[in-house]
Amino acid sequence: MSTGATRGSNEQTPLLGRPNGKSSAPTKLRKHMAADVSKNWADLVLLFCYIITGLLDSSAVFIWGSFVSMQTALGNTIYLGLGVIAPNEGIRWIKAATSIASFCFGSFVFARFHRYFTPRKRWVLIASYTFQMLFIVVAALIVTFDREKSGGLSWQVLVPIAVVAFQSSGQAVTSRALQYAGLTSVVLTSNYCDLFSDADIFKLSNVERNRRIAAPTLLLLGACLGGVWAHTGVGLAGALWTAAALKGIAVISPQFKYHLKMLPDKSLRFISPIAKSLFNKKITDLQTLQALLPNHTLVAFDTEGVKQHFEGRQIGSQDLSELGVAVFPPTKTPLYFISNLTQFYEDSDYRSLHLGLMTEKTASEAGPRLIDFLSGFKGDMILLGFNMHQEWRWISRTCPSFAALFTSWCDVQELLPQLGSPPGLAKTLKAMGIWGWTSIHLRHGGAADAVRVLAVLSGLVCGVPIREDREHKEDNVSKYCHLPKRESVREAPGKVRFHTCRISAADGGKLPLQTPNGLAGMFAAYEGLKGVGLNSRTPTLARAPVKYWWVSFRTREGLENFKREVDGSVYEDATLRVTIEVKPAQPSEKSKSGASIERCKAPRDLIDIALALGADNARNLHMDVDTL
Repeated sequence: MSTGATRGSNEQTPLLGRPNGKSSAPTKLRKHMAADVSKNWADLVLLFCYIITGLLDSSAVFIWGSFVSMQTALGNTIYLGLGVIAPNEGIRWIKAATSIASFCFGSFVFARFHRYFTPRKRWVLIASYTFQMLFIVVAALIVTFDREKSGGLSWQVLVPIAVVAFQSSGQAVTSRALQYAGLTSVVLTSNYCDLFSDADIFKLSNVERNRRIAAPTLLLLGACLGGVWAHTGVGLAGALWTAAALKGIAVISPQFKYHLKMLPDKSLRFISPIAKSLFNKKITDLQTLQALLPNHTLVAFDTEGVKQHFEGRQIGSQDLSELGVAVFPPTKTPLYFISNLTQFYEDSDYRSLHLGLMTEKTASEAGPRLIDFLSGFKGDMILLGFNMHQEWRWISRTCPSFAALFTSWCDVQELLPQLGSPPGLAKTLKAMGIWGWTSIHLRHGGAADAVRVLAVLSGLVCGVPIREDREHKEDNVSKYCHLPKRESVREAPGKVRFHTCRISAADGGKLPLQTPNGLAGMFAAYEGLKGVGLNSRTPTLARAPVKYWWVSFRTREGLENFKREVDGSVYEDATLRVTIEVKPAQPSEKSKSGASIERCKAPRDLIDIALALGADNARNLHMDVDTL
C-alpha cells in the first residue's frame, strides 16, 4: 500500500495545526465568546423576558400613565392618537410619543449592532442584554432619587421612560437574531391570533402552541408582580430594580450549556441511548481509521440548513433542508489522491453528482427512508463527516436509530493538524491543494460536501502535506484514473469540442502499467493536449495494467498529428494502436437507474436526500429514485 508523499523534516511551510500544543485560557475564552450560539432552547430566554415586560409596563402605566414596551394599538399608539386630537386635555400623549420615539430609535441601533457584529455571536448577545440591563439601572437610579416627581412632565419622568423603552426594543431585535420572530415580548395580539387559529391547537405535542400559551401567561405574571410593587411604598423604583436583576439573568443566559453550538463529550446526557452508544465509539486517529478501510464501508454524511435572512443578511439555520450521503465501498487498494476534485468524484464513479440523483421526503420520512437505503449495504460501516456537530444534533434529536447502522464514527476535521481555530472544509481543501471544489454547481450541497470529505480523507491517508499558504496553479492537462464519462467530454453549446482517441495494444493485450500523471508526462510534448485517462473498466483505485488509454486534444489537427506519430510505435514491448473516437451522443436526462431527474425546487416542508455513490453500488442495489 502506497502512502504517498510524506512531510520532510526541513519543511518550512507552516502547518494548519499545532500537533501537541494546547490553547491558553484567554484563547479558549476568545473562541468561546466569538462562537455562534444555537437557537435550541433559546426560546426560554425570550419567554423569560415577557416577565420583565409585564413588570415594567404594569408599573409604568400605574405610575406614569404610559407604556414603556407595548407600542401597539393596545398601548402607546392609542394614547398618542387621542393626544393629537385633544392635546390640551392631558400630558399622557407626550409620554407615549417619547416612548414610541425611543423604542423606534432603539430598534434602529440594536438591529445595526447585531447585523454589524453577526447576530448570534455569544459576545454580541451578552453585550446586547448588558446594555439593556444598564438602561434599566439608569432609570432605576433616577426614580430612586427623585420619587416626588414621578407624575409630572419633568426630565425625571421623560428620561426613565425613554431609556426603558429604548432597552425594550433590544428584546424584540434579539428575538429576530435568534430566529424566534413570534417571541418579541412587546406584542401579544398576533400571538393570540396564531394561538387560536392553529389547526393543531389540541395536539398533545405542539411546541409552537406551548410557546404561544406561555408568552401571555408569563407577561401576566410580570404584570401582577409590577402591580404589587406599584401599590407598595417601594413603588416604581422597586419594579425597576427587580427588572434590572431579572435582566442580569438574561445577560448570563448565552453561557448555559443548552445554548452551546458545540457538542462536548460532557454533554452526552443530552444524547439518546442509541446515539450515545455510537458516540462512544469515536475514531480519534488516522492510523486506526486507515487500518479499518479494507473491511468497512465509508459513509460520509452531511446536513444542509435552510437559508434564512436577518434583515437582508443571510445567516445559518438549525432547520434542515437536505441530508447528503456519499458511500465508499471497502477497498484493499490504496486511496488514490487526486488534486482535481471534479476528477476525484468522476474517477470514484460518483455519477449521481452529475445526474442529480435525489429524492424529497418530509421531515418525518427522511430519516427512515435514508436508513432503509443504507441498510442495503452489507458489512460494517463507518460514519464520516466534517465538523459533525449539526449532524450529531440531527441524529440525537430526530433520528437516533440512524446511529445503529454504524460500528464507529470519525470527524475528519479532528484528524487535521491545526493552528488556532479548526479549519473549515473549504480552507482544508485549499490547504491540501485540492482544486475544482467550487466548480461543482449543484443544487444539493450536502452530497457534494460528503464527497469533499472523502477527498480530504484520501489526502490524509496518502500523506499529502497540508500548507496554510498553499497556492494552486491549475494544470492545463486533465488526468483521470479511468476514462471520463461520455457526457463529460461532449461538445458544450458555444464551446470547442475536444477531439479524443483511444490507445490499445496491437495484439489485443493489456498495456504496460502506467498512471495518469505518467501518461500526461509521456505525451506532454504534443501540442493541444487536453486530457489523459485509463480504461474505464479498471478498478478505480487499483494500480494495474489496463486495456486502453484515453487521450484528448483541443484541435483536430493536434489529434491527427498525435495519431501519425504514435500509431505503430513501440512502448515497453507493446505496439501501440491509436483509434480516433467519433463524437459521442448527447446523454439523456436519465439517471443510471433509469429514473427521471427531479429538477423542481423543494417545498419548505420537505427534506432532500441527495446521494453520491458509484454506479456499481447503484446497480447492485437495483436502486431507484421512486423506491427510495
